[in-house]
Amino acid sequence: MFIRSALVLVCINEDGKLEGIVTSWDITKAVACKMTELNERITRDVWYDHGGDKIGTVSSRMRNYSISALPIIELENHITGMVTSDSISALIGKFH
Repeated sequence: MFIRSALVLVCINEDGKLEGIVTSWDITKAVACKMTELNERITRDVWYDHGGDKIGTVSSRMRNYSISALPIIELENHITGMVTSDSISALIGKFH
């Protein structure tokens, strides 16, 4: 199963647990390389957060790891949301 975000497909198993992500960049590379299986492009070693951090901390983590999205998961590895660079920009725009 996939959960769609603006730039990211979050891959979860039958139990709703995080299995990996596929970014729009991954899909672009797969098309360019004529890959036929999305499974070949899934990033399985995913950085994530448990939702307790402040947005500044999450933003810094995303910048430090050069990632554009950070899944939010419960302790049992079920995804509950997604923070993206776009959502951070929108939030900052509301207050400036």
